Amino acid sequence: FGNSAARFEKIRSYSRMRMALFISKRKRRSREFGWSVVAYQSPNQLGLVTLSGIVVDPRPFRDWRGKPNAGGERRR
Repeated sequence: FGNSAARFEKIRSYSRMRMALFISKRKRRSREFGWSVVAYQSPNQLGLVTLSGIVVDPRPFRDWRGKPNAGGERRR
């Protein structure tokens, strides 16, 4: 997945944990109940988006830097 996969997974696991805690507090049940709702009872983890594969690579044959304001000047 690239260099950012570990960071994205950390963000995703934190959001799953917060959702599980929110559900458990709202239903006044245990933390395990919240985890079971997020992980097992919901087929798509309550609509949580996966962050793997969202980053788009630069397109070939296109400038990824902006053009300079002055046409003839180079970078210094």
